[in-house]
Order: sequence, then C-alpha cells, then structure tokens
Amino acid sequence: MLSTQEQKSINKVRKATKKLVDDAYDKAKPVLIEAPPNSGKTTSAIEAAVSSDKPVTYLAGRTDLYEEAKQLCDDLDLRYEVIPSPHRHCPTFRGENAGDEGSVAQLYNKGYSGRKVHSLPSSVADTPCNDGQGRCEYIQRLRKIDRELSEIDLLVGHHKHSQRPSYVKGRVVILDEFNPDPFLERYPSPETKRSPNHPGDIVRHFLERIAEEDEDFPAELNDLTDLIVKRHDSEVRQEALDWFKENGASQRAARDFDFLDVTTYRHDAANLIAPFLTLSILCMEKLSPGIERAPPTDNQELYDEWIETGVRRNWKCIRDRNTGEMYVLKPPLLEGAAQVIGLDALPSLELWNLVFGADEEFQHETIIPREDLATYLDSALNMTLVQIGDGMHHYAGGRISNRDEQRFRTVQALEQGRFTLISTKKALKEYERRGLIEKYVKNGHSETDLSPVAKNYATVRSSNEFEKERLGVVSGTPYPGDDIVELWSGLCGQPTSSEGSGIEKSFEGIGEEVFRYFTHHQVIQAVLRFGRHKSVINDGGSTIYVNTKAVPAWFSPTTEIEIQTDKKQTAIVETLIHASHTDSRKPLSQQTVNTLVELLKSRDDIGEISEEHVRETLRRLHDRNLITVRENAGRGGADLFQWDGDEFVSKIGGEVVLAKDDYSWILSSDAV
Repeated sequence: MLSTQEQKSINKVRKATKKLVDDAYDKAKPVLIEAPPNSGKTTSAIEAAVSSDKPVTYLAGRTDLYEEAKQLCDDLDLRYEVIPSPHRHCPTFRGENAGDEGSVAQLYNKGYSGRKVHSLPSSVADTPCNDGQGRCEYIQRLRKIDRELSEIDLLVGHHKHSQRPSYVKGRVVILDEFNPDPFLERYPSPETKRSPNHPGDIVRHFLERIAEEDEDFPAELNDLTDLIVKRHDSEVRQEALDWFKENGASQRAARDFDFLDVTTYRHDAANLIAPFLTLSILCMEKLSPGIERAPPTDNQELYDEWIETGVRRNWKCIRDRNTGEMYVLKPPLLEGAAQVIGLDALPSLELWNLVFGADEEFQHETIIPREDLATYLDSALNMTLVQIGDGMHHYAGGRISNRDEQRFRTVQALEQGRFTLISTKKALKEYERRGLIEKYVKNGHSETDLSPVAKNYATVRSSNEFEKERLGVVSGTPYPGDDIVELWSGLCGQPTSSEGSGIEKSFEGIGEEVFRYFTHHQVIQAVLRFGRHKSVINDGGSTIYVNTKAVPAWFSPTTEIEIQTDKKQTAIVETLIHASHTDSRKPLSQQTVNTLVELLKSRDDIGEISEEHVRETLRRLHDRNLITVRENAGRGGADLFQWDGDEFVSKIGGEVVLAKDDYSWILSSDAV
C-alpha cells in the first residue's frame, strides 16, 4: 500500500500498479486490481505480456481501446490479432451486398453466433459474402486466428469473446473494466422488434412444438402460465425435469432439436433460449415479493437436478413477477484460462465474482484506498472538484431539474467559458430541447467538428476522449431504478428492498453495494474521464463540476457552490446594484435596512418582506465582501450599505450572473 506522500506522485502510483500487475500474472487465483485513472493499469497489463511465458487475451468494451492495445503491441514488438466482429467486418451484416441484412440480424438475436450464421444454408441465412471464395473479411479473420492462435502473443477483443473457450484456454485473460452487458440478456429485448421475443411467446412456441413431436414431455404444460401453476405439482415437474435431463436445455442442445427450427419469419417465436427459459420457470423459487430466481438458492435437490440438465453451472435466470420480464445471465467459463486479471477503477467485488468469478473468486488488490483517492485527485491529477447539485438528480428517465440552467450559467460565469458535459442519454436530449447545450456546451476541437462535446454515461465508460478537457460538468446520475438493483441482487442470490428517498435512500444487504455501483461509482467514473493528460495536469489542472449528491462518502469536493433561488434575496442584491449605479456621489447609492425595505415593497414580484430577512441577507453579502458597510453613518445612527461586487457580475447569453466563492445568483437584465 502506498503512503500518503507516494499517493501524490503519478510516477510512484504507476510503478506500484506495474508491480501489482506483474505479480498478478503469476498468482494462483484470479486477481482484481483496483487502480485509479492514469495509473497505467492497461499499459502495465499489456507490457507484462512481453515477459510472460503464456499468451495473453486482452478484452475491453471499446474499439478505441483496441487501437491503444494495438499501438502498444507495435511498440513492444508483440504479435497480435484483433478478434473480428460481424457488425464491423461482415458485408452482409453491414448491409453492403445483396444478402439479407435483416435475416442475419434476426438469427443473431435468436442465439446464433456470427460464425454459425455463416454456416447455415442460404435458404435460412443469405450470406453471399461466404460463397466459398473467401470474400468475407469476418470469416477470413476468424480462420486466420483459428490457424495461428498458439503463435499470437496478444489476442485483442471484446468481453463477449471470453465465451469462446479457445480464446481463453491456456492464456492470461485481461478484463479491462467491468462490463456485464454482453452476458445479461433481457426478454423481451428492447432492441429486437422484428419477431415475438416475450418470454410467454418463446415458451409457448417451444411447448407447442414439443407437444407435436415428443409425447414424453408432460401434456399438462402448454404455456408459461401452466409452468408457473404446475411447477408446484412435484410429479409433473419431475416428469419435465427428466425430459430436460435426457435431452438438454442449453442453447447448444437446442440447435439439435429437430422440432425447434429457428427461422427468420417475422412472427416466428422460435428461439434457442427457449429450453433454458422453460427449465428456469420450472425450477424458479420466490426470492422476494417481486423476484423469482433459478437455480434456487436454498433447494439443493432441485439445484442438483438443474445441473443434470446440462446447463452451464454459472447461468442464472431472474423473472420479474410484476412485469413478466425475464433476464438470463450467461457468464463465461474461464476455468481453462492460465490466469484471469480484472482491471477497474472502482470495482464491486461482489459483481465481479458474480459475472467473472464463477470458477474461483477474485483476490482483490488495491493501489490506493478509496478514502485516500481525494489526495490522489488533488495532488497527482491536479483536479479541482466542485459540488453544485443539491439533490440526487437521477436523470436516467430524462427528467432534469429546472435549476440546471442556473447551474450551467454559474459554471460559465465562474470559468468564463463553455464546458464539456456528461449526463444520461435522455437528459442530454432534454438539455438539447431546452437549448442549454447550444448555450453552454463547448464545440469539438477541430474546424470540421463543430458539434457540442456532450456525451452520455454509457459512451464515456473507460474512454480517454476527455483526457485533455480542462473544464467539465457531470450532471445527474444514470441510476436505472430500484428494479435493476433488485435484479442484480437477485442474481447474487440475495433479496433486497429500499427504504427512504432522495439522499436518504438505501437498500438492504447486497442491494446497497449494487445501488452505489450503479449511481455513486458511475458518477465518479465520469468525473475521472477529465483532465488526465499530462498537458492538463502540468498546466493548471482541471476543474470538474458535479451536479448531484450521489457521490461516495470518501468523495471530497474542493468546494461546494450553493445556487441561490430565494427571490427575495435576489431582489435585495438587484436593488443594491441598481442603487449603486444611479450615481455613486448621491446618498441613494448607500442604503439602510429601512430604505431597502421601502424600495422592495414597490416590487410586485416578491410579496411581503421583513426587516429581519433584509438584515440576514446583508450580513451574508458582507461576509462575502460583496458590499461595504458604514456603521452608524446614516440617519438616526443607521448603518449604510453600498454595493461593491461588480467584478463578480457577468453577462452571459443575455443573462446576468453573480458568482462569488460558493454562492451564485441569477439577476434580472435591468439590474446592471
């Protein structure tokens, strides 16, 4: 563990990271390395491949990280290959030939791999790129890797490629950041619109085909409702389980079912996942009021029968009892790997073990304790963190705060410039609709790229795109909702429920860790995208404004800015400014509490205002050196107050902003 002084040095942090990675290559157990941004964890992982006596597979969730890995391999003289993707390398999948792009996409969504789609008859999958003349770049690349795999020092690909045994067997597998998306399938899928994909449709189609072809399967089971009702009949369930134990329930087994002929017909509900969904419903047991899970967590006998059907032991299925949606988690089996190394800035050990640690749990190694990360961000990365949000601001649904424009104006006033923005996809659309992106967000760097630099949380994960940005705003959280916390807790085999709301919201058990991963940690991951390049660190550093309270307890902002929304307080400021601009030689430029009250009464936009409210506001303004006070200098010994804060007033986009220290006001245009 690094000392506090060492945590302030990027070089020492990188050196410690490199040692941890080098040691991890030779560990007997999988290792999860928690290292902060700019610590060189990816570079160290690839550099270690040079001295490794085992080949390496590097898996990341972004193609730009592929390019970085390729460049490192070139520099290190490592032999590498990039695993192709049908969507990037196959002309049929890309719609660039006479093939049926829709049909191949349909089959892909029904459980066939890109490789398998190319092997199907042309009557099922029209792939003219695969005509035997080797014209499909995707197939050519796959075959080259298959032939030369043992000679490839570093195989570069996506996390989903860990599901192919040959890509991990006997190799050191590097998993760059936690990426569960390829392994969690939702039914119905929001991306699949061309065919029925609701669990009820898929299961009913499967049961209808069995009824027509195999009399050994229980005739009482005709649809999903029958499965739910009859699974409590031990005789019927046992008969169905015996059928699955004999015939299998995996997707691989489903390909051999003659009666399950998966086609591209628009209304065909056939799907290779159908046997698994059917088996799962049979074996599910209630975990919480809204969630049921297979395999069961506390029924060993039923679990043993589940395994005997041939499904992968680490597969899990969740059903939402309220909506009927089903989720299937299909983690890779990494038991054949020589070693597995996970790299993450803020990992959830429980979720890493769930998705990637089914064979053996990760040994968690940390470069800098989280409670000390503030020191690293401030001293090593030269990063200033400013809190401007006063609530959680869960923006996944696109409902933004009406005060966000005031916050954006404040940032622009304080920094005298536009900023880069990270928020949720739907929030960005709402900002655009209200014209806030056009008014406050900076454009691209080049003359040809004049589009605003605003990205959603999903697109910046693990990205270095903002490493040279000095000024950024992270607005709101991508929190997907309580149902997703319950889903992941259920996959972990534990029930959970929430209590409280807003900043006080919390969850029981593992749900709290899941909740914080999907909110607090995603916010900090977004913050860590900015200002990581040495040109920024060594030249003033970066300033990041955080518009949410959803941050970890150890997160220590440099300052907090309170956006003032009290109309009466703002009116007092405006009255003082207006008085000072009439004529500084006249007594009007100096006001007493009583004269201010009289002037404010003439305004019809603030209602009644007390002398005490005026006195308290004047005290706060004086504490911030925005006004001067001549004590006992007025009539009857009253104090005289005069505005003295013009240097902190800016006019931005037709709006007048007063920003001083940790306070800001939006003023009317006629105040100055």
